[in-house]
Amino acid sequence: MNILKGQKVDITKDRNISKLLIELEWSQADATIEIDGAAFLLSASGQCEQDENLIFYGNPVSQEDAVLHSKPNGSSKEQFTMSMQKLPAEVQKIALALTVQEGGSADHHFGSVSQLKLRIINPVNSETIIAFEFGTDLNQETAIVAGELYLHKGEWKFNAIGSGFNGGLAALCSNYGIEVLEEEAADEEAGEEQESAQMARAESSHSPLQGGTQQPVSVATPPRMISQRLVVLHKQEAVSIQPSATLTATLQWENPRHDLDLYVFYVNKQGIADKIHYKNREKATSSSYFEFKGDSAQAAVETVTIRSADELLYVLFAVYSPLTNGVSSFKSMRARVTVKTDSGQTLIAPLTQNNQSASWVAISKLDLSKGNQLIVSHVEAYSKPGSNQEPRLQPDGIFHMN
Repeated sequence: MNILKGQKVDITKDRNISKLLIELEWSQADATIEIDGAAFLLSASGQCEQDENLIFYGNPVSQEDAVLHSKPNGSSKEQFTMSMQKLPAEVQKIALALTVQEGGSADHHFGSVSQLKLRIINPVNSETIIAFEFGTDLNQETAIVAGELYLHKGEWKFNAIGSGFNGGLAALCSNYGIEVLEEEAADEEAGEEQESAQMARAESSHSPLQGGTQQPVSVATPPRMISQRLVVLHKQEAVSIQPSATLTATLQWENPRHDLDLYVFYVNKQGIADKIHYKNREKATSSSYFEFKGDSAQAAVETVTIRSADELLYVLFAVYSPLTNGVSSFKSMRARVTVKTDSGQTLIAPLTQNNQSASWVAISKLDLSKGNQLIVSHVEAYSKPGSNQEPRLQPDGIFHMN
């Protein structure tokens, strides 16, 4: 059934449905425009009661596996599979949205996108329950709420919204009650932090194993202490958070036919530099620092837990693309590293550069040498074309590619 903007229709009433497949689809002439789908799991007040209720490329699985995000390889389509009976009782609405990545900086917006459509499908028999076309009135907007699923007298209905917003994913997060990192600090605050950072560097230069020399990172301001629970790091940005005894790092990518390998290079407090990865996971598990929870047998996900972070000085997360993958951009595979602390903070470092010739990319670096803070940096450094040599993390925290 085709519906129009503003219509509200029954989805589960008089249907024996336990799962729904939602597809968000579009067409674009400019291949550089990056479009992402998001599902906000909302309470009756229209707010996300916890950051984990935002399901998108950085958090593709909700609690209890109730909502799963996926993107078919090479398609202009985002999918959400929903097990309605697994949804927590607090979830009364689900907002379905599309956003343009880095819309403001690249002058990308939904005015350059056409044929936007949402379908709700019964995955058991492939019946299209509703089809909703929207977005013909959009211009400079960088986010769209396509519609909302909502509970009414115990049954799920759909409200066709199709409204555009400025500000991309960050604006939608704020609208639905999720704190997001402010991109710019006040000039006065930045000045104070610059002075503090210079003093810290001067002090640390006398004791490289206690302070360490920082890997040069092009950031607008020195790392700022943040308390937001969900942060998507911008290109070569660094932030400071409270230290965490346990950290979980997850490498995710979109194309399960390609195999990427997560490598963790580290320096401990004794100044010893080493590395672990899936192929030597026995070494990782037997050490006091790491444990692999996932492995490359699970398509497009590798996970490692750092269980003694307070015994380390530096950690570098790097990704290797075997030659069997052929020529392929890390960015096109939407590779990203997500770091979660034991206090519930989540930091996502996505790739932004379209590099199709590198075998290695260093994505994110952790500086734990300060003791009272953990600095997380988005580094995104690639190996030279044709080079198969791995990165090297030195005892002072500086790393080199090739």
